[in-house]
Amino acid sequence: MRRLIAVIVACIFLLPAGAGAALPNDLAVVYARRTDLQSAFAPDGSARTAKLKIVLPTMASWARVYGYKEHPVELAAYAPLAVASAARASRTVIIPAKATKYDFDFSLVTADKVLVIDDASGEVLLADKANELHPIASLSKLMTAAVVLDRGVSMDKLQAITRDDEVGGARLRVDVGSVLTVRQLFDAALIGSANNAASALAASTGLDRDDFATAMNAKAKAMGLGDTHYVDPTGIEPGNVSTAKDIAKLARALFNVQDIKRATTTSRVTMTAGGYTHSFNNTDGLLIDPNNGLYVLGGKTGYLEESMWNLVVKMNDHQHPTLIVVVFGSASQSASAKDAAAAARWVWRNYSWGAGG
Repeated sequence: MRRLIAVIVACIFLLPAGAGAALPNDLAVVYARRTDLQSAFAPDGSARTAKLKIVLPTMASWARVYGYKEHPVELAAYAPLAVASAARASRTVIIPAKATKYDFDFSLVTADKVLVIDDASGEVLLADKANELHPIASLSKLMTAAVVLDRGVSMDKLQAITRDDEVGGARLRVDVGSVLTVRQLFDAALIGSANNAASALAASTGLDRDDFATAMNAKAKAMGLGDTHYVDPTGIEPGNVSTAKDIAKLARALFNVQDIKRATTTSRVTMTAGGYTHSFNNTDGLLIDPNNGLYVLGGKTGYLEESMWNLVVKMNDHQHPTLIVVVFGSASQSASAKDAAAAARWVWRNYSWGAGG
């Protein structure tokens, strides 16, 4: 009888975590925020597609392979024992040190301004014109999202796209008058970089455009971003300016905010809005490239004729510590991704983080 009970218990624990059961609270919280996970896994945590079932049969298996890295607080219980132990043991921040005599050749990148900082310490590891003002274009949407979150706007609130929201540039292809949830606007603004979505997102706070820009500037000042100035929430205006140093500081803070982190690490989203289904990829080429060996923990692009291509990205390569890279004025969208990757890889090759780096 004891043996039979043991076999039954063993079989219960070998059942996939999502086999008809409700998700544990920690997974459920993450699942509710991530539309990409909702596409990949059913509400019980089981994989939706046959291909995925072979690699990651349940959401719990995803959490053990990837999820604990993307959500280190909520999914800490899924981290390997060695990782969890190291996280608990490491209470001091290691300042990286230059380990070689080589200097970065800035002629190898198309970007006009480049900055790389160590995410853990904030230490500047590579910089060129990092204190010079530059139009930041759609990088502005990071602050727009932060102000909306600060004002406690519900993600379920409904907000219409108005004619005033159609400011030009990249847009979500819906008719004026279409009603979306704030979450849909949030995702369209940060993932697809849609200007009309960002404008409507700002309007969801009840502030007009000028007052919202004032709130953006007040938050920038509170964050110590002394060289940053906003005139609109979308980034369509060249008057939205900052420095690579300020943007790195902004990203270091905001890419740890769960709703912003979720959106800026979502590679593709599908939504129904305005009577149509819309699917779009993240504008961050480093995130949607599965073959570059990079692990993106947050990223945002921006483009205007006055700024060319801008990118801020938080990433590691699974072997080295996490960096925040800012490139301003790259020649193209693909060039901005290549410039950021080149700068990061140079830092990983030429700096040491002690025994672990």
